[in-house]
Amino acid sequence: MKTRAFLFLLKFIVLSGTLTWLWIEWGRQIYGRLFSTVVAPLYASLEIAGFQGSRERYINYIPFLVLMLITPRVRAARRVGGIAVGFLVIFAFHVFLSLWAQLAQPAGSSLTRDSVAMFLPVALFSDALPFVLWALICHQFVQEATSTAFSKAKPRERK
Repeated sequence: MKTRAFLFLLKFIVLSGTLTWLWIEWGRQIYGRLFSTVVAPLYASLEIAGFQGSRERYINYIPFLVLMLITPRVRAARRVGGIAVGFLVIFAFHVFLSLWAQLAQPAGSSLTRDSVAMFLPVALFSDALPFVLWALICHQFVQEATSTAFSKAKPRERK
């Protein structure tokens, strides 16, 4: 069991590092343009001025994708469908988060205690969202892994 957990962690670290580098080099700019293309007209239709653009914290596709790719015993259809649905949910949440940030601190206003109190819980949930989605989509693996990890081990006999 320890070997499987170590290999899972190792795959997570290596794939996360690689995808994070790709995101920083190219993905962030591409996603920023795509995001702005979709969100700017939405803001205009809602008559919200001062679209602030994409945020750095929108990297949370990476841990979700990595977990979906390395989780063992997930059927291909569930894996691909889960990635597609997860990406749509994450994108929708990014749109919501951007709007929420604009409401918490409108463009040109200074940062206040109230704006931080309004934005921070939503930003923290955004950070947790990839893991929540993964746990929901791969619930069988999560259930097996947690039940194995928390099962009572037989006490060792002393000699």
